[in-house]
Amino acid sequence: MKSLDEWKATNCAYYEKMFGERGGIATPSDPIEFHFFHLVRYWSRLVGFCKQCPERSDGFLNSSLGAYLQIASDFADKLIDANSPISVQWKEYRRREQSVLYGRPVSIADLEAASRAFDECLAVLNYDAWRNKRTKLVH
Repeated sequence: MKSLDEWKATNCAYYEKMFGERGGIATPSDPIEFHFFHLVRYWSRLVGFCKQCPERSDGFLNSSLGAYLQIASDFADKLIDANSPISVQWKEYRRREQSVLYGRPVSIADLEAASRAFDECLAVLNYDAWRNKRTKLVH
């Protein structure tokens, strides 16, 4: 079984390619919107899969899904500084995200709390990543 770091190494180039080709119909062209667009989907899948099969949560976290979650978060992290309106929420999100990706054991409550921390970032920005609402984001 691959480790999370091995999955990240395998998938980072593909994510970078997607990011380089962003825009058009499928994904937002704004860099932070692109990462948040993907992060909301990764969190939804991860929490959903882990709820369906809680005994396999570690496997889901140590998969390409966990890797993409980490990769997208790392990319977004480069765009969010101390002056960002979500800097406080983002730091809390990253703390929780790292805890679920690298801490064990991880409960469903831990996963949901990390996902909610990300949702708080979206709420502060008034960005609906599911509908890809084109609100101008400040980051």
